[in-house]
Amino acid sequence: MKISALSDGGDDYVTKPFSPGVLMAKIKAHLRRVSTSRREQLLELPGLTLDFYEQSVNLDSKTIFLSKKEFSLLSHMAQNVNRVVTVDTLFHLIWGMESLGDTRTVAVHISNLRKKIESDPATPERIRTIRGTGYMLVADKREPSDMSDRVHD
Repeated sequence: MKISALSDGGDDYVTKPFSPGVLMAKIKAHLRRVSTSRREQLLELPGLTLDFYEQSVNLDSKTIFLSKKEFSLLSHMAQNVNRVVTVDTLFHLIWGMESLGDTRTVAVHISNLRKKIESDPATPERIRTIRGTGYMLVADKREPSDMSDRVHD
């Protein structure tokens, strides 16, 4: 019985009669495991938290749901925060092919993403365009010229 319960996806098994103390200890252990793995699914930046499980963004305590492509773009830039990510790299990672010079798709998705996470999309502070190279998700308030040497291919 125990083997089939565990084989069918169970995490644990309690036999009768059981001690309430043992049951509580098992519940607490399970909650610790779930809590630890849940934290690993979050990427926290100042004012911005990415939830990889829900594919959502918490922006200043407000949950924003993104399209799959928008979330993929943001999550890749967040994993390379304060570093320039080239347009070709983003295109290849998100669409799974070479851009062949057609990078407008990335620009459109970045524009849509800015509308959702920037307070003023016309003058973005979080996602900066690095002309001729790509984009950078900024976690601090330094000027982009201070960070132009940080290119991620």
